Amino acid sequence: MDLAISFDQTWHTRSWRREFTGIQSVIKSAKITTAHSKAAQNRPLQAFQDFALSVTDIPSVEQVHAKVRGSHLHIVTYTSNSIQPERYLVYEAEKLMFDKYPDLQFEFDLSDRRGQPAVESPATDTIIKVIRRYPNAS
Repeated sequence: MDLAISFDQTWHTRSWRREFTGIQSVIKSAKITTAHSKAAQNRPLQAFQDFALSVTDIPSVEQVHAKVRGSHLHIVTYTSNSIQPERYLVYEAEKLMFDKYPDLQFEFDLSDRRGQPAVESPATDTIIKVIRRYPNAS
């Protein structure tokens, strides 16, 4: 009888260890998935910051607005009285984002406000990077 009890306890201990090991694997997997999802959530913000930084030195760029939905970014660059070469620099910065962040989807707009106030549309009011402020035309 002692042998039966010993065998039974050993079997339960082994069974419990297998279950515990399985649970540990699930927990580790969940932690990795959570860390990956946090990194994935930060990726659009990182892309926005990189884009804003890449257009900072363009003299006519005033603001960059973005709306983030999952892996999709709608970015609007506001300029004031820009000239064609400056707009082309913005377009080049936009093109580079597709290569640098192939896992994200981008939609870009460029709005030259020509002295008018920058309008915040519902599609672009989530993240705003003000690079410089130009006076409105009177």
